[in-house]
Amino acid sequence: MKIKGFLLVAAAVLAAACSVDNYSRELGPAKEPSFKSLEDDGLEISGYVTYRGGHANIDLWDALESRTTRRGTDLVLDSKLVIIPCSLLSTGAETEVDKLVEEAFRRGVIIAITAPDYNTIRTWCSRRNFVFPAEEVVSADNDLMLCAFSSLGWLYDIDNPPAEADFSVDSFKAWLNPFVSWVNAHIAGEAAPEPYEIGSAAAVDIERNVPCQRYDHTFFVSLENEGLSALSQLTLRFRSYPLSTWPLAGEDSRDYFLCKTSVSIDNSPLYGGVSTTEVLNGVNSKHSSFIFKSLKLNCEYFGGVDSFVKGPAPADAQAGSSFDSGFDWSLNGGYTVGPASLQKSSSLTTYDPIEFKGAGSMKVWEDLDVRNSSDNGVVNFAYEVPSALLGYMHRYEIVESQAEICRNGRDDLDAVWVWEAPSFNRDGSEGASPELSRVMNLSVETRYLSMWFNSVSVGNGNWNSHTGNLTSSGKCSIILLNPGRVVTGQLQFTNDFSDGASVSHIRIWEDGKDSGSLAPDYDFSNRVLAPGDRLFENLEAGTYTMHFNWNKPDSNEMLAYGGSITVTAAGACVVSTADFTLL
Repeated sequence: MKIKGFLLVAAAVLAAACSVDNYSRELGPAKEPSFKSLEDDGLEISGYVTYRGGHANIDLWDALESRTTRRGTDLVLDSKLVIIPCSLLSTGAETEVDKLVEEAFRRGVIIAITAPDYNTIRTWCSRRNFVFPAEEVVSADNDLMLCAFSSLGWLYDIDNPPAEADFSVDSFKAWLNPFVSWVNAHIAGEAAPEPYEIGSAAAVDIERNVPCQRYDHTFFVSLENEGLSALSQLTLRFRSYPLSTWPLAGEDSRDYFLCKTSVSIDNSPLYGGVSTTEVLNGVNSKHSSFIFKSLKLNCEYFGGVDSFVKGPAPADAQAGSSFDSGFDWSLNGGYTVGPASLQKSSSLTTYDPIEFKGAGSMKVWEDLDVRNSSDNGVVNFAYEVPSALLGYMHRYEIVESQAEICRNGRDDLDAVWVWEAPSFNRDGSEGASPELSRVMNLSVETRYLSMWFNSVSVGNGNWNSHTGNLTSSGKCSIILLNPGRVVTGQLQFTNDFSDGASVSHIRIWEDGKDSGSLAPDYDFSNRVLAPGDRLFENLEAGTYTMHFNWNKPDSNEMLAYGGSITVTAAGACVVSTADFTLL
């Protein structure tokens, strides 16, 4: 019996030793999780930036300045961006800063405002007959760090980082990556596309010839579980190309909105692979966090959408299968095209056919399923990583995710569709009108997975395994700009001076206005036409007085020219410098 008892004790000790050995072998030494931080992408704002005022958040202000190489406090002719704190915008008596910002806005310069209050900005814009296409952020606890907008219908805003985030100049520099990209796209000319020439007999290419309303919103993705936390960003990009049949097609007027969305998400700072960390008093955990599972996108328009004319696309697709990402759409008849973002319409009115040619290539996402549940004018998409690619737990092992989007991210989660709606008057009745607030809500929701083995006590080799699901979501709202329904014609102006002179300071007043004292209705002062260059601009139909300067080559000598022009609806007003006289 003594021998038998000894053998039982020895067996128990041996089993415990094996368990401890197995515990040590499977867990390994405790180590820090390998989460990465967002990094400055190295891009700088590619134009002159005018700064005014300071900001309570010095790190943000310093980070903004660090992303520019050409900057100052004066608004110069080639300024591309003005940055001010919202506190400098006056809703009372006009200040010197108000004049600077208004002049910049009318020139097409981007206005960026830190710590923005949308009620203040909207009041400031409405007093100057500007359209500010933004609504308050839906989530009451979701303050904004910065917003930027321009007279061309572009808007950008970014949420404040969560309270637990690292606040430093370097972190702000990295968080500004989407903003810098948005500004550079505007500067590169994406906001002012190639002009369409009426009478060219070509079709109007919507993406190439029509300005769009563009809205980019950057959310923070903040995750925390079992003592681990990580932070990244997600940017939702929305574009709308508005068209209206009013008033060329009679009483049965319709509005159309060709819309495109694209989501850019960076998962690399969130994905740590398999790591081990000490949880409490020497009790350790093996874990894999945070693993991207899905993204849901919703776009809902509150303004009387009748239906989808086409789309939304893409349709449902499984990971690894190809789907046609092409999306073609066209209309024939009389249309006004482009967003109404200024008091004087510069939208294109034409009887030429209008077309959109989407990319016809076949796309394959090896690591994503697409679920399209859009219906009744509401856009709903889900982009999901198949469960087989998320990774799994087996005994004491965690198999890492095999999906590329989990480790890095994706910037091409795209969707496209066309909305149809009745035209509206200012009072909301059917008919024609340049501006009626049509609010659109956009929301995104991301889901992440974490997998864990927690030891029950030090060295006993027993484990508790579990998975955790985390959600990060955000909402935003904008005013969907209506088409500029005032009919326009097109000024086609050529510099045909034979002496090599250039043309500048092109300004246009409605007939009867005092050009000596009143601001011009159309101001193209920042445009310079070299000999032989042509200017294509859409003006409301009517008679105007037009002035410009003759600039002698290789000198500062200038002469003023002027004359009268008549613009007809959907027609071309073809003139040259020879049609004007010396003032």
